[in-house]
Amino acid sequence: SLDQDNNFPEGRKGLMLLIKPLSAAAYRNVIDALDEAMINEVKKYAIVEPSKEEIVFLEKEQLRK
Repeated sequence: SLDQDNNFPEGRKGLMLLIKPLSAAAYRNVIDALDEAMINEVKKYAIVEPSKEEIVFLEKEQLRK
C-alpha cells in the first residue's frame, strides 16, 4: 500500500522497529521483545540506546506513578 505522497511503497513491510532497552532492563525483556517482533513478522529491527531525552521522559513518567 502507498501513503498519499507515495513515501512508503513497502507499506507495513517497510516497518522498522527500534527496541531501546534501558540499562536496568532485564535480558529476558529484550528477548521477549525480539520474540514478539518475530511472531508479528517484523523483518527490520534494531536494538539501540535510548536518547538522553527519552531517558529523562521515562524517569519523569516513573515519578508520576
